[in-house]
Amino acid sequence: MPARFAAIPVLAAALLAAPQFAAPALAHSWYEKECCDKGDCQPAPPGSVEYTDRGWLVRKGIKNPKGVTLQFNIVIPFDHKKVRPRPPEAGPGIDICTSSDTVFCLYLDSGS
Repeated sequence: MPARFAAIPVLAAALLAAPQFAAPALAHSWYEKECCDKGDCQPAPPGSVEYTDRGWLVRKGIKNPKGVTLQFNIVIPFDHKKVRPRPPEAGPGIDICTSSDTVFCLYLDSGS
């Protein structure tokens, strides 16, 4: 292979790998700063957010220093400022921005 073409396989491999590294950054880029300052947002785990007659029920688990997971529930009223629309480019689903014991924002798609 001539020297001028030697870099093509390396360049091709880099281009094929690039989307998998760029996707997490792009997926995280739409969260609003007041909700997600330090990587606090992510897709909600299945079963962790439920529609109730009082609002959105968020089930949360926290591991204590002994490694035991403690469960607690938070109800966020439907009209609360924490409940926000998920942008169409994010696709379907629910995203939650949370710390160990606080829900900052709940992003819902139009089908939720």
